[in-house]
Amino acid sequence: MQEKYLILIAFLFSLIGLMGLFILSLTLEESVSEDMVIFSGKVEEVSHYGNMTFFSIGRPIEAVVFQNVSLYEGEIVEIVGKEDEEGIVVERLRVINSFQ
Repeated sequence: MQEKYLILIAFLFSLIGLMGLFILSLTLEESVSEDMVIFSGKVEEVSHYGNMTFFSIGRPIEAVVFQNVSLYEGEIVEIVGKEDEEGIVVERLRVINSFQ
């Protein structure tokens, strides 16, 4: 008989936890302002100069990250940044699919 109560209590706490996570996910917002752009694509070319990493993705999009990051040709990335006349200044970089 006590095993039924334990299972019922565990189930109820699981439901309460899932509802809490759902409510939390509704309140979270991604901080992307209106002047930001989001692109994703395959890394075509990578160059490192000091503390900067330059790369191009799928379409002829040139991007720069002001830190030395490990990017490899062929990786699929998502970038969030501000568009400049020469390319995109990356504020957030996420590797979606890596072959390394």
